[in-house]
Amino acid sequence: SLLSASGHAFAMNTHLSRLRVRSRWAHQAALDSPHDPSSDGGSTGLTQLTNMAATEFEWPRHKKFFGRCLEIMPASLSHLDPNRMTLVFFALSGLDMLGALPGEPRRKQIADWIYSLQVVPIEGGAAAGFRAAPDLGFPYSSDGTAIVNPYDTSHLTMTFTAIACLTILGDDLTRLRRADIAAALGRHQTACGSFASTLADGETDMRFMYCACCVAHMLGDWSSVNKEAAVGHIMACLSYDGAFAQLPGLEAHAGSTFCALASLFLLGGLDALSAAQRRRVTEWLLFRQIQGFQGRPGKLEDTCYAFWVGASLHLLGASEFVDHAALEAYLRTTQGGMTGGFGKHSDCPADPMHSYLGLVGLSLNGHPDLPPVHPGKSDPIIATAPMLDHEDVQLVLFSRQR
Repeated sequence: SLLSASGHAFAMNTHLSRLRVRSRWAHQAALDSPHDPSSDGGSTGLTQLTNMAATEFEWPRHKKFFGRCLEIMPASLSHLDPNRMTLVFFALSGLDMLGALPGEPRRKQIADWIYSLQVVPIEGGAAAGFRAAPDLGFPYSSDGTAIVNPYDTSHLTMTFTAIACLTILGDDLTRLRRADIAAALGRHQTACGSFASTLADGETDMRFMYCACCVAHMLGDWSSVNKEAAVGHIMACLSYDGAFAQLPGLEAHAGSTFCALASLFLLGGLDALSAAQRRRVTEWLLFRQIQGFQGRPGKLEDTCYAFWVGASLHLLGASEFVDHAALEAYLRTTQGGMTGGFGKHSDCPADPMHSYLGLVGLSLNGHPDLPPVHPGKSDPIIATAPMLDHEDVQLVLFSRQR
């Protein structure tokens, strides 16, 4: 299981174990998608493992894809185990978008696994939050009081996705170290206003600015965040070509542009952009559409930018200028064949991240079969509330809007 307490269960190093997982994944996909021999002259259906330019979106297959991702990953994705919490987030969020979340017994199992990865803060050491996976081999503890270890550390992205997952699961959050996590955000913030992913020489690009803002918003507690410094750093990342880069002086990118705009929105700082700057970033984003969207000039279109670009344009009030029909036609081509899910390009296998962002991109594009999502919400959550409102799960992610 992806949620195994052992950090070694997922990382299969021998050739035999890789074959076993690959065989199980393909076999289950084949059972989920019976093949009609008449459609291709009686072939075995193995060619359907590649992506297909379907006339409709394959919702039942997509549900089964996310369900399999929650239980076992193909060997080709075993290198993602250090980010296991994000994989669980994409799988759960995809199932939520499709109205196919697991039942109550399984939800509690998943919530217990998430709490087993909650980091106990240490004065001068580890900050409160969540780690990605049980890599350090600590004894399993689902009560939120894991063993304190000087080598332990939380990660902003994992903290964000863990809280989002717990909210999606309907957990009461009584085991969540709210005050400690809110206080830890100040320790992650640097002198220039950016946020480090971890306290141990962590990266400090726009992704972690966004994760920190999401955590503060979901907790309803900005007390340790220097908002003015954060807005100043974001604006310093506005590139010469009109959009936002990961760090000051770098090339603009659609992903960092979304993270910057969404962070400004959550910080209440979108008005830091002048009218001319808003116009330039809007034009830059609109010029990223080929049929689907690309992430930078000169790059191929990619499924995930249906969200990164689409959500950015929604935040700027400019989604009406998107060619919605062309975008939907492109996303049909990146659907997985036998497996379900969405791939990066039309010739790539499906993976959890592109599958979830493809769904959210379709929702933002107005597809009638999917619940609407919102790219941000201005009203904060009351800090004393016993539970976060599902509508306020912000990230990529964004919750279903109910």
